[in-house]
Amino acid sequence: MTPERALLRRIEHWAQTKCPCKNEQPNPCPLCGASVENLEPCKAVENIFPRDILRELRDILR
Repeated sequence: MTPERALLRRIEHWAQTKCPCKNEQPNPCPLCGASVENLEPCKAVENIFPRDILRELRDILR
């Protein structure tokens, strides 16, 4: 893995782990809006990055 790719993975991981919804409380999550009852995944990454940057980030990480 290139250093650039590793950095992008770390950024994505940071965005996902900073969100409290992984603890399932409070519900829905006040940061990302994910609902535990609806089995929604964490949306922290979507709320941190603009859509175009997020799309490019995910394309690079594929």
